[in-house]
Amino acid sequence: ILEHILQRHFKLDARHLSLKVDPFWSITPYSLPHCRRMGEKTASSALNAAFDHLESTLRRVCNSRKFVPLKLMDCVRIDASLWHVTAWPPKAINMAYASYALVDGVPALQVALKFNANEFWPNSGVKAVNSLKLALYIQLQRGLQHCRVRTLLSKQYLDVLMDGYCFRCCIVADTDFVVHKYAQLQHVRYHFRFLPKLGKLIEGVSAKYAYYAPSVSLVQRWLHCNLFSHLIDAPVVAVLVADLFVNSDSLPCPQSEFVAFVRFLHLLRTFAWLEKPYVVDLGCGGSGSGGGGGGG
Repeated sequence: ILEHILQRHFKLDARHLSLKVDPFWSITPYSLPHCRRMGEKTASSALNAAFDHLESTLRRVCNSRKFVPLKLMDCVRIDASLWHVTAWPPKAINMAYASYALVDGVPALQVALKFNANEFWPNSGVKAVNSLKLALYIQLQRGLQHCRVRTLLSKQYLDVLMDGYCFRCCIVADTDFVVHKYAQLQHVRYHFRFLPKLGKLIEGVSAKYAYYAPSVSLVQRWLHCNLFSHLIDAPVVAVLVADLFVNSDSLPCPQSEFVAFVRFLHLLRTFAWLEKPYVVDLGCGGSGSGGGGGGG
């Protein structure tokens, strides 16, 4: 069929056409885990290198105690693009053509900064906690400027330009889950407690199963082509596909992204989504089964 379309509608000579069997590798090149080990210069490996550079620079600034009085304990990936499973990882931008105000469409990748436990964080008052965070943002900006790193300061975060990417650094205080109430508390818990744990779990699944990341990329592309990508969040897709690998029940673990994709379609078709919740157990303590309530 493809040869007929190319010959009839594009007027191409059959001698210039060749068919190659490609089991979805051409549309999932940036998500393959072994690409990073082979050292290929893909968008995913460039993003990982930029994040490692950001983390090492922040640790150097904080651990010197010259600008920030606290020691940086962890730099957590919040954005799903940093979990190595995205179908379209952001590409590095030549900062020579980007404005200092970061208004040229540079996508911001959220990162959470956790410092060592300290008693000086206020136990009451959101305004007091935010004021202390702003003081730390100012000191971080001064330290990064000392390292000749471009930044943009805001009251809620600090944007850092690193190797063609914009990382939005947000400080997580020890008392964030105490001073916030109601809707704000739900937002803080989701972004600074749930997403970091989910990201580490997804990275562990991706490191264990070689075809997990390409399968997530393939599912995301299918959802996008069918105009469903805006209806299902990327973390939900990552969890559903991870359940197909971790809890394969009586079936063997998928050995290709095509098998995982077919099982994902079967799951969408057979599970009663409107009648009961889909509970996933990714092996945190036991070998549960997914399948909507099978795992704890």
